[in-house]
Amino acid sequence: MNRSVSLRLLVVILTGCFISTVAIADPNLAPEQLVLLMKASRERYSTFDVKKTVTNYQKADNDSKITLTLDITARWTRNKRYSRIIRTSYEHLDEIPHEGYTPTTINTYLIAPESSKRLEEAPDNRRPHGVIAPGIFSESSLELDQGFESAYGTMWSLFGFPWEKMNIKEATCSFDNDSNCYILKVPMGDYEKAPIFILHVDPSKDYIPAKKEYVKYTGTTIFTTQCSDFRRTAEGLWVPYVYTYSDRDFTVVSVVEQMKANEPISDNLFDFAFPDGTVVYDERYNIKYVVGESRQVQQPPVDPCSLASNSLAVSPVKDEELLTAASKAKKLLQAQADVAAAPPTIEVSPPIVFVTADKDEYTLSAARPDGKKPRLLAQTFESDTLEFISLKDLLQDKSQLIVTIKRLQSCATFASGTLLLEFEGENAPVTVTFVSPPLSNTP
Repeated sequence: MNRSVSLRLLVVILTGCFISTVAIADPNLAPEQLVLLMKASRERYSTFDVKKTVTNYQKADNDSKITLTLDITARWTRNKRYSRIIRTSYEHLDEIPHEGYTPTTINTYLIAPESSKRLEEAPDNRRPHGVIAPGIFSESSLELDQGFESAYGTMWSLFGFPWEKMNIKEATCSFDNDSNCYILKVPMGDYEKAPIFILHVDPSKDYIPAKKEYVKYTGTTIFTTQCSDFRRTAEGLWVPYVYTYSDRDFTVVSVVEQMKANEPISDNLFDFAFPDGTVVYDERYNIKYVVGESRQVQQPPVDPCSLASNSLAVSPVKDEELLTAASKAKKLLQAQADVAAAPPTIEVSPPIVFVTADKDEYTLSAARPDGKKPRLLAQTFESDTLEFISLKDLLQDKSQLIVTIKRLQSCATFASGTLLLEFEGENAPVTVTFVSPPLSNTP
């Protein structure tokens, strides 16, 4: 082999090694970094308006049968949820509990900060029932009673466990080359027998946990969920159109028919009215009444959600007495809320920003609980891997800050930075975290 051929071969070998090194840049992420990327990706979803069907299959031997179907209209924002669920049961169809019985019921929900409510109806002659409860995230909220997960929940919920309960110190993170997913194994709690969540996080889908497994501390898998048929929205966000839940006895398949993400939803699409004749129990004031029938109230209430009887025992009461009692209760509730309210602080969102290679500008919104416009005094950016270019202050006009951030070209691995915002009247700066995935895994 002559000298020139040897040199050319050496160049080819070295070039090949360099290209391979760049193409398969270390995919390893620490658990803390992976969780930050998931949280940052999650923050980009602000609204969902979805129509979908859900089918429940019961497993029997080597076969399965349909036991339940749901036709769902669901609307979701960060502070409001609405759903209308038409539920049809296919179990015990030969058992007719009463004349005119139908296996279909209709439940409508509204979950909002101020108050929540539910309406339960049926196409037969059963009387509709309603509940009014305290607002979202309250102890008696109806939120967990909806019986399904929103599109946001299918991607980001952890089976009702708060993300803050993740025991990151005991978590492990690895990369599976077969599925091209990160595998995060994390205990949900810091006690000895805490359940383990196994999240299969897909970097090509902006770090959405496409598969989740709920595992007992003994190693037994209790159930598994899977998101599939991912599609991009107009603004480039990934959303799953198929969602599957599976345990030992059941498989539940949810299929999206229509979906809008991050599009404005009119406020009137989140509300509904109780029809005349509805028995309503108002948890806030501990009263029960029939819509459309004045001078009827009952205290203390009986079970408002029983569909077994159309009868309702009522005691006459003057309208003004009911209004006075409700007004006093409302004042007491408001007084309790005022006492428990935290001191005013500036809320900046999103608190974690997902930085991508094809975008430089990122919009932050800032608001005060009292409605006054916040005033920015100074900002500081701390990072060795991200470059702060500029900040445009639009707080007085749009309550927004436009931040321009770029990755440093020298960094191909996980990158992060912290923006400290000092506002007038605040004792401490507000922190916003910017995170960017390894370049080798950027779609």
